[in-house]
Amino acid sequence: HSSLADHSAFQFKEKCGVEIDEVTEGEMPQNELWIRVIRARNLRVMDARDFITGSGGSSDPVATVRVAGKKYETRVINKTLEPIWNEEFRFIVFDPDDFVDVMIEDQDPLSRDFMGKFSIRLDTLYQDKAKVHLSWHKLKDKNGRSTATGLGEVEIQMQWIFNPTLDIPDAMKTG
Repeated sequence: HSSLADHSAFQFKEKCGVEIDEVTEGEMPQNELWIRVIRARNLRVMDARDFITGSGGSSDPVATVRVAGKKYETRVINKTLEPIWNEEFRFIVFDPDDFVDVMIEDQDPLSRDFMGKFSIRLDTLYQDKAKVHLSWHKLKDKNGRSTATGLGEVEIQMQWIFNPTLDIPDAMKTG
């Protein structure tokens, strides 16, 4: 069975002292969400053209991922509409009613321009919490609506785990 732990960058056993199979089985509350922002495709041109080279339009995309009040960002990938980030983040989450919010922006020298966003309800992942969720998500406008022309898509991979090294809030403890 495949899991995010199969990817060498996670090295779960070294970080937590146990194999992932030992902690994804059973009824312990999942308390850590692993998210990998893999790539995007069909992003919009935000920078009309390069004045130095005269080449066509592109963007300098960066992804921001927010869960349970914590935020991480990928690195900026310059001059592309098809960025490959392949960056991993871990969030401590005890509430399956939270959301994963992903926003893509174009990095300019002094500011950032909004390119699109999407949200995922964590309870949709929690139903099948040992599974690795890998999927493409369509970007929406600032109001959370799809557009006729499309704003592009982002591929992300997510998995809930139980990390025994984290303190479990008293409200979550059973028995």
